[in-house]
Amino acid sequence: MFPNYPEYYHKIGLPFLLEIVDVGDIFEDEEIPLILPKIALALVALKYVFNGEKLKKHLKAAMAGLTSLPREVYGYKSIAEIEEEELETKIKDTKLEMVDAMLANNKLTDEEIAIISGIPLDEIQKRRAQR
Repeated sequence: MFPNYPEYYHKIGLPFLLEIVDVGDIFEDEEIPLILPKIALALVALKYVFNGEKLKKHLKAAMAGLTSLPREVYGYKSIAEIEEEELETKIKDTKLEMVDAMLANNKLTDEEIAIISGIPLDEIQKRRAQR
């Protein structure tokens, strides 16, 4: 397929081409706010990868632009958002288990259970009715 591709690499991987793009001159510092936030973040990181001071200075601005976008623009959830949702679900499940235990005990009123658990009174009443 690629006659100049070294024999050694034939068994361990496919041939590939590497193209390097120098983004050093692609934009000026004052143009950063005019670039789409998602693109600006990547370009700033690439342009200043070897210049820590400029990277720190311009990366903050690029990140600020990115975080100012509405979440639905991203089209995906971050790992932190997923972990937060999972934690909220676990907390609610634990609270509901606690509510079920208190309902089974039958020593507390629905109002007392609502206060202790933080679960709305109407939800506790529904759970009691389902028992």
